[in-house]
Amino acid sequence: MEELEKIDHEIVKNVLKMSVMNNASLSQYQKQQAINIIDRAAQQADWIIEMLKMYGYIKKD
Repeated sequence: MEELEKIDHEIVKNVLKMSVMNNASLSQYQKQQAINIIDRAAQQADWIIEMLKMYGYIKKD
């Protein structure tokens, strides 16, 4: 993954996490669970992108 693409993904992930942390209707437990899910989803998305590139469905950098 290209460096700028990695930075973009980190920005999106951090904005999602900040939105969760600033949500007053969630308990601390719910916030932590949501952050864990965001991290897991981002990791899975990165893996899928790499697989699609490896198999030629997405043009490599």
